Amino acid sequence: MPGRSLTGHGKPSGERHEKILLALDIAIIALGIGCIADPDLYYQGFPMILGILMLLWGALLVDHSLQTREYMNHETQLMSTGIIILVVAAVIMARGENSYGLIGASWGIYGLLHAIENLNQAIYLATTRQKTLRLPVSIFMTVFGGTLAILLLMDPVKNVYGHMIFIGLEFLYMGLENGARRIVRIFRKHRKQQKKQEEEK
Repeated sequence: MPGRSLTGHGKPSGERHEKILLALDIAIIALGIGCIADPDLYYQGFPMILGILMLLWGALLVDHSLQTREYMNHETQLMSTGIIILVVAAVIMARGENSYGLIGASWGIYGLLHAIENLNQAIYLATTRQKTLRLPVSIFMTVFGGTLAILLLMDPVKNVYGHMIFIGLEFLYMGLENGARRIVRIFRKHRKQQKKQEEEK
């Protein structure tokens, strides 16, 4: 699922959650590659695998919300997002092979949210005239991610085989994007801590 609303961020124990979520990003990337490489092989167990990953993801967001006392703020994005993911994960696991329509629709909506966030970033970078590679990257992510999301939403029930490939591409895109952002945040935090330690010496 970061400066972004759906991936989890905060102050206390943020780095621990970031590393666990990074591991989940890697698992989602692996699942996406599997769906693309051999859709038939992943068809049977896909809802259960995805359900387990989403349960872990939702539980982490809820836990992070409690750890950071998000309930003390006006907005509770982590808690609400975590609970939604937990509910969707439970329904996917309960419905099993009958859940492909839900999987396609829910990940299509999530993909649209990602695409819109990238579009907002692209507009911000363009209007502030910042000379950075993030602008073309954001534009590409908006078009690529938005196209995949729309393909999933067009008909999330029929043509499961084709949707397995689309879902695999969506997982690959989201896992790579979220994972890259997480690695950058972890790296920056480590550099900041090292700089602070050097200044204290």
